[in-house]
Amino acid sequence: MAVEWKFLYVFFLVLILHSAVFSEDLDDDFIAYEPPSQHGLNVDSLQANNGTQSDSKRYLLYDVNPGEGFNLRRDVYMRVANMMKLLREKQNWVLVVPPWRKLYHWRSPIEQNALPWRTFFDLESLNGYVPVIEFEDFVKETGEPAVDEILYLQGYAEGWKDGHWEEKIDDRDCIERPVYHKDEDGLYRGYFWGMDEVFARKFKCLSVQGTAAILVPTLLEKTKSRLDYF
Repeated sequence: MAVEWKFLYVFFLVLILHSAVFSEDLDDDFIAYEPPSQHGLNVDSLQANNGTQSDSKRYLLYDVNPGEGFNLRRDVYMRVANMMKLLREKQNWVLVVPPWRKLYHWRSPIEQNALPWRTFFDLESLNGYVPVIEFEDFVKETGEPAVDEILYLQGYAEGWKDGHWEEKIDDRDCIERPVYHKDEDGLYRGYFWGMDEVFARKFKCLSVQGTAAILVPTLLEKTKSRLDYF
């Protein structure tokens, strides 16, 4: 199975992602990617600048597939928090927990879009392991509802080579058709927990196979965003 201030958004497939290829009649510049039905996790990351623990903050934001239930969302948090431990050994990262989407198996008239994590969990306790903030608090800290970069995590279109499993990560064209699009101002718009004001500045797909730790070098060395989202 499987940062200045910037934001990265990635669709994370339970710690493994899939890739996408656009139809030839689609313009890459105006499209982002539609989450495939089987992916299990999206992650965003904010990145200030390359530095050490004492330098500016970088942020990581993630999300899960809309159809996933409470237990899987909780499980994904624990996996991402473990990855944050590795990131914080090198740089000053903060985990931004995503607002909760509607849980379809909760048959309730209560509005469920963009519920904060404090609705269900004690953030003070979560901060005992790694620094954690709500998305709304991230917006207050940075002054805008902006994601610097979305990293869309996906698998490999060709699958395993010769049936051989190996951990790897590569920039790839997207396999799935996009749900995010570039607007007239060059910003990416799409579903961000029902918050129409949220946008991303960059978007790309990464094909990944391996554990969450394989993302650490990419986030540390290859992204310069303040906030990363996957």
